[in-house]
Amino acid sequence: MHDIALTRDYKFLRPRRGSAHHRRALPPRHGAAPARRGGSSRRLWPKAMLCALGLLGSAPAEARAQDLIQLLTRLELKYKRTKSLSADFTQTYRSPASRTLSEEGTLALSRPRRMRWEYRKPLPKLLICDGAYVFFYVPSERQVVRSKIKDAGDLRVAFAFLLGSFDIHEHFSRIELLGLESPVVAGDVVLKFLPKKPQANFAELFLEVEPQSLQLRRIAILEPGGGRSDFLLSNVRENFPVKEADFAFVPPPGVDVIDERP
Repeated sequence: MHDIALTRDYKFLRPRRGSAHHRRALPPRHGAAPARRGGSSRRLWPKAMLCALGLLGSAPAEARAQDLIQLLTRLELKYKRTKSLSADFTQTYRSPASRTLSEEGTLALSRPRRMRWEYRKPLPKLLICDGAYVFFYVPSERQVVRSKIKDAGDLRVAFAFLLGSFDIHEHFSRIELLGLESPVVAGDVVLKFLPKKPQANFAELFLEVEPQSLQLRRIAILEPGGGRSDFLLSNVRENFPVKEADFAFVPPPGVDVIDERP
């Protein structure tokens, strides 16, 4: 099965007017209203150019491209309405040298851009983002590393966009519906997101979702250096009542706070 990609790179993908490729370009969907400037993402998606990795113009590829547009529209709408999310997670990290490390814990996300990662196994750790700063605390080391969210190199900061604006166009230049990477749960879909600008904490972002409910099953992050972390989620809850104290970090007595430099 081939991957299908959607991109906003008009200069690269838009056929020249009058060319054979232009005449074969995907027509507007029947009955669809013309897109308007400043409209919602629902109106923007049909304006995006489609690339089927060499299959543009074939009926199966165009059908899958339309499926991708519909999926992304629903995904944007869902997470723009989600105010909070919690889950149990298992994180598996694979280094470029093929070393593997597994950890477990609980995750809580809350608008705007707040996170709490509480690791239980194999070593207790705590990462809190209050929307402006990221605090990483390892009790056994008796110190806290603090950094501004915009300067943080921690790969978990990539999760912040889920409950940020979740504007896919703002953050990503290319989205692919993958057919070559097997989902953890049969029947799920896997999406790959490529950021518009180089990021310190990730080069590619993968989301695995259940296609009907759009519930997150897995988030995978490929680092610029080649390492990869997969976060398998279970017991996912959405729009639960949050405790403000869960997203505020107060250093324990005697613990040093170290400011990380960008």
